[in-house]
Amino acid sequence: EKEDRCGRGEMVRQDLLPAYFSGQQEAGAAMAHYVAQMAKETPQADFAAQTQLAIGRPDYLARTAGIRAPALVLNGSGDRATPPDRGRELAESLANGECRDIGGAGHFALLEHPKKCARAIADWTKRESL
Repeated sequence: EKEDRCGRGEMVRQDLLPAYFSGQQEAGAAMAHYVAQMAKETPQADFAAQTQLAIGRPDYLARTAGIRAPALVLNGSGDRATPPDRGRELAESLANGECRDIGGAGHFALLEHPKKCARAIADWTKRESL
């Protein structure tokens, strides 16, 4: 396979991943490769649309106050792209929100620490009787 030195995968690897993964992530290189490969394999039009969505997304907090359903927000404790205080802010804006920090995880908590995330979700669903 030809090395991707200037495409989407390399841009994600160089520019975005340093903020996405926690410094505590032991498998950082393998995880970075996996995420960069996903970016590389995403069609250009889809990647552009996802990027535009991330850049132009409006502030959602004003619209969350009326949400009454139980909601769990998971944060990677080492996420520098979307810091944990943003997740706590979201959970606090919800009528029945709860926030859990996933220790040692960055932006991709579900990929970095799937067992910790599963345990947090399972514990929460038991308490919420879902």
